[in-house]
Amino acid sequence: MPHIVINTNTGPASVHYTISTPYTPSSDKTNPDLPTAIFINPVYIVQCIFQTQFQNPQLRRFNLIALDSRGHVLSSFLVSPLPLKDPDEIRQGRQEIYDCWRQGFNDPNNIDESALLDAVYGALQLGSSGAQCRFIRAMNVVTIPQSMYNFAPTKFEEFHTTSIKFFANQDPHPKEKLQRIQGPVRLVACGRDIAYPVEFAQALLEMLGNAGAKADLVQVKEAPHFGHLTHPKE
Repeated sequence: MPHIVINTNTGPASVHYTISTPYTPSSDKTNPDLPTAIFINPVYIVQCIFQTQFQNPQLRRFNLIALDSRGHVLSSFLVSPLPLKDPDEIRQGRQEIYDCWRQGFNDPNNIDESALLDAVYGALQLGSSGAQCRFIRAMNVVTIPQSMYNFAPTKFEEFHTTSIKFFANQDPHPKEKLQRIQGPVRLVACGRDIAYPVEFAQALLEMLGNAGAKADLVQVKEAPHFGHLTHPKE
């Protein structure tokens, strides 16, 4: 998988990416004559979560870019958007996932697989509400070994920042920043999202509207938090 070294506010980072064009599934550059869609992965999971989107003939008409990011940004198409302020019970759940994962490495010579599986189970509950399908099972096979490297003891601080601090320290976006949004914004609320019910997306929609942004909200009633895993067509 190609990668590029970039300089960020927290120092240099090596970012793996995939560029797909209508004629090349893995390209080193985009087609300048076509629109580009950028896919940014959620917490815990790498870019392969967008496999079904990259197989979609309707989307393959454009340049598609997926990358393994350490953080999150405000984009123009948000599935299960974060609330204006993360609820305490959800932050506690994220902390429990982190604590279980870290506990699994207490003895470097004897990794506690039971603790690691508890962390994986917690992440699955958050992301898929316990739903199972072939794609989710395949994601587990791919993601768990990668997580052993990405979230190894030497990277605990980075893992804590992206999975805990990012959510705990976030504040609602100031109106003056939201007013800088140029394009339309679509929010997608997932009806079986155990962490963020539709009311959170409605509050964000109202905030965007008050800032003059062109935004709308659609609901996928049977989808979990990571709705594009189980309902890629919607």
